[in-house]
Amino acid sequence: MSRKVNGKLIVSHNNKTYIVSLDQNLKWHSRNKYLRQYLNQISLIYRCSSIRETMKYVKRDLEHGGYSVELNQATNSAISDIISTNERIRDFWSNAHGWAPKDAADLLAKSRLDWQVSLSYCLRIWLEPSKKEDTEGRLIIAWTNIVSLIEGTMKFFLSVHQSDYSQTPVTRGKKQKSCDIEVLGFEELKQFFMKNIWTDSQKKWDSWLTKIQQRRNAIHAYKNRDIGTFDDFFEDLKIYMDFIIEIEGQVPYP
Repeated sequence: MSRKVNGKLIVSHNNKTYIVSLDQNLKWHSRNKYLRQYLNQISLIYRCSSIRETMKYVKRDLEHGGYSVELNQATNSAISDIISTNERIRDFWSNAHGWAPKDAADLLAKSRLDWQVSLSYCLRIWLEPSKKEDTEGRLIIAWTNIVSLIEGTMKFFLSVHQSDYSQTPVTRGKKQKSCDIEVLGFEELKQFFMKNIWTDSQKKWDSWLTKIQQRRNAIHAYKNRDIGTFDDFFEDLKIYMDFIIEIEGQVPYP
C-alpha cells in the first residue's frame, strides 16, 4: 500500500469487485465513477476524529446499501490514529474539573494519560526492520506495548465512570477488600468488563483481549508460547483502534 494512501476498501457487488482508496487529504479514489462520487459526497458527513472511524462509517453505509466491504487501513495511518486519539483523551480528560464528577476528575487528573500518548508513539518503533536475531524479542516487547495501551484505555473508561465502579469494585483476598482502579491487573480488568461492562454484542472483545494477553505473557520468557508474527501484531494494532472507538463511544462528553 502506498505511503500516500491511508487505507482502502475492497467493495464487492453483483460479482464485481472495486478498490476504493483514501488518500492523505481524505479524498476517495476509484475507477468506479459512482463509488468515487458517492464516497466523496458522504465523506463530508463522516469527517470523524480518526481515519479509521471515517472508514468504518463509510463501510457501514456501503454494507447497508447491499455491498460487501473489506476494510484495509495502512499501518502508519492506524498508528497516527492511535496517537491522535490518545492525545485528545489526554488533553480533554486530564482537566475535567468543573463538569465531570469531582472523584472522577481528581482520578483522571493524576492518571498518567500522558504515558498513554508516549506508549502510542512507541508503536512506530515496531515499523523499523528487525534483524533475524532480535525479531522474536522485539515482537514480545511489541505485544507488551499494545497490552499496556489496552490496559490504560480500560482504566481510563473506569475512571470516567468512577462512581459506577465504586458501587461494584473488584475485590481481593479473604476480606474482599475493594481495589482502586489504578492497581487493577489486566486479568482483573478483563473479568470486570466481561461481568459488568460488555453488552452481549460486545462480549466478543473478551476472546481478543485473552489472545493479546497470552502473547504478552511471553515477556515471562522460558516457557514456549505462541507469539504470532509482526503481521499479526499490526492487524491487532488496528483492532486496538477499533477498541478505542468502542470505549470512547461509551464515555460522556459535554
